Amino acid sequence: MASKKRKFRGICRQDSNRKLRQQTVVKVKVKLFATLRKFGPEEQEIEMPEDATMRDVIKLLNLPERITLLKIVNGEHRNSDYRLKEDDEVALFPPIAGGLRNL
Repeated sequence: MASKKRKFRGICRQDSNRKLRQQTVVKVKVKLFATLRKFGPEEQEIEMPEDATMRDVIKLLNLPERITLLKIVNGEHRNSDYRLKEDDEVALFPPIAGGLRNL
């Protein structure tokens, strides 16, 4: 399947030649479960820079850093450094038992 890439507006980075280049983006579907739903819509589509990781999504959604999250991408467990791809489906779960109280 061919990757659909769009221009990422508003963010430019410098490459090794110190020239500005425009970033491309990937569209990702994000689902929040359980107590995480109070931090945003239950399901949403977001656009992220092409080199974005799970950590970037968590930061964008303003989820508290103190929460250890279960991160699932396309049905598989992933760590925070996983690089997102076009049309990935991300599911984020808080601790189910024995986690933090009063999120």
